Amino acid sequence: MSSYWQRRQDQLNSSLEKDEAALKKRLLKAYEREAAKLDREIAAYYQKYGRDNVIEYARLFEQLSVDDIKLLIERMDDFAKKYPQYADLMPVRESVYKLNRLEGLKESVLLHQYEIGAITNAQLQEHLSKLYFTNSKAAAKAVGLTENESIIKNFVNTAWTGRKDYSQRIWQNADKLAEYLNNDIAQGFARGDSYERLTQQVRSRFINVSKNDAYRLIYTEGTYVMNEAQARIFEQDFEEYEYLTAGDGKVCSVCSALSGRRFRFSQRQQGANFPPMHPWCRCHFNPVVDDWDKWLDDYEQKHGNAGNRLQDVFKDDTIKTTRISQHVLDNLRLPDLDFLTKAQNENLRQGMKNLLKRVDGMPENTECAYYYDMRAKFLKWEMGVPGTHSVGVYNPLIEYITMHNHPSGGTFSPEDITSFVKNDNMKVLIVVGNNGNQYVLVKTNSFNGNEFIKEYSDYLAKKSSEAKDINEFLNCANQFLLRSKKKYGFEYKEIIG
Repeated sequence: MSSYWQRRQDQLNSSLEKDEAALKKRLLKAYEREAAKLDREIAAYYQKYGRDNVIEYARLFEQLSVDDIKLLIERMDDFAKKYPQYADLMPVRESVYKLNRLEGLKESVLLHQYEIGAITNAQLQEHLSKLYFTNSKAAAKAVGLTENESIIKNFVNTAWTGRKDYSQRIWQNADKLAEYLNNDIAQGFARGDSYERLTQQVRSRFINVSKNDAYRLIYTEGTYVMNEAQARIFEQDFEEYEYLTAGDGKVCSVCSALSGRRFRFSQRQQGANFPPMHPWCRCHFNPVVDDWDKWLDDYEQKHGNAGNRLQDVFKDDTIKTTRISQHVLDNLRLPDLDFLTKAQNENLRQGMKNLLKRVDGMPENTECAYYYDMRAKFLKWEMGVPGTHSVGVYNPLIEYITMHNHPSGGTFSPEDITSFVKNDNMKVLIVVGNNGNQYVLVKTNSFNGNEFIKEYSDYLAKKSSEAKDINEFLNCANQFLLRSKKKYGFEYKEIIG
């Protein structure tokens, strides 16, 4: 077990480093885009309120123009629609009308940082969810168990030292950096700095601080999720673990003092006797027992035949992942919703492509959902728990369109139909298969949801025992929807990729 797990741990660490490198690259590109937008805003200030490449400082304390106020409010509204879960971060609208020009620029800087925060939150959540799944599955395999993904929400957002969770720290970092940037800008204007000198200083702080803050979170939270995912499995059958330091030789005195010491799983505490002990920590652990033969006997009595499967751990496995072919992405068809323009339908098709790209490389059976208003304007997206055939339901207070993928490529499940019926504001439900097939449901004014869901569920329950295979079952479900759409007041169509 010990030698096997050490080899598996090395593989997991290697995979983690690759995923982290890819994540850091994506985030850096996002930070550079936002920095370029801020550069353009500062340039516009020099053009409007400057002379000879120097800002006329007194003009910055004049009230913000009506056009600039309107533009700032539009940006805030766009942010709230794009990230409704963070809409409460926006200031009270009345206060915007009281801003002077310098204060208006400060609010704009804060908006750039909130955009960075929202992007970092989403990307890090996806990374940590995938990391949890991979490590819990590996640990479960090591003791012949089936992994349990349902506990992910119990700890992915939990503070590893009892302070701020990672999402709170992202927003805390955003506010702090915005304050620094605004001080840099205000002081630069007051000193009479040129545009080139000021933007060089601002851009350097914007990108470097954002990058360092994000990288520290990626590294530290990755260590937390990796170790905790494994510990949640091992604690079911092991009593103790041994603290192990990182294998790269970069070990601090705190972790070095813990190296080789044994602790009880029931008493583990991140930051005290369990990794991560500090930011940038990459230590780990091994479950240990004094008498391996006795442990195996006890394990077999507890789990029955599962004890015999422990020998299979030496036939190392790999985590199966989803693969979306380029052919599928290139040949996705328009959903052709008749109440949308061609451009709006094209927007939905691009959303399907982005959705499938997100699940590409994720554990098999991972689902992702995208949400749009009734003019096909993007609202938000969310990733389901990896490998579980599920994704959460977002139900905004406006009528909306939602789409999600089906790894099987088949039509709507009873759970899909339940969401469609119970969420009054969900007017359109689209499923796009990992094979490119699309299935579209649209409510009409005569929609009879209660009868529809009852008969659909009863029909599928019957067919599940009659169908020879999954393809026959999915075909039956599809035929039911095609012949029942007039009866229950909905539009339905299938679009084969």
